[in-house]
Amino acid sequence: MAVVTDKTYYRALGRRITERRKALGITQVQLAEQLGVAQQTMAHYEGGTLRVAVALLPPLARTLRLSLEELVGDDTPAAKTAGKRGPMPTCCSLAAGRSATLQPLLRFLTPWRCER
Repeated sequence: MAVVTDKTYYRALGRRITERRKALGITQVQLAEQLGVAQQTMAHYEGGTLRVAVALLPPLARTLRLSLEELVGDDTPAAKTAGKRGPMPTCCSLAAGRSATLQPLLRFLTPWRCER
């Protein structure tokens, strides 16, 4: 398995954002306005020179009509079955079965605390 550095990861994320934005016919300015950031910030995200804030990932994914897994480039088996979810999970079980990449993000974004 290849080692992915922060630099290569954020460049790949930026490419995914750019490709999807263009496929949807959205300009950088329009996407930036929808997310509440400056166009220059969006350009840096797309270029991979600025890290996308964790709190911005869900609205970015929604705007680009992608799942979080698709946006962050997670291609693990658990991510591929994400569209086949059952009822809303509770507590930390939301992160269970997800890739190691998404577990910290999902725990951070979950509005409740684990009772364990």
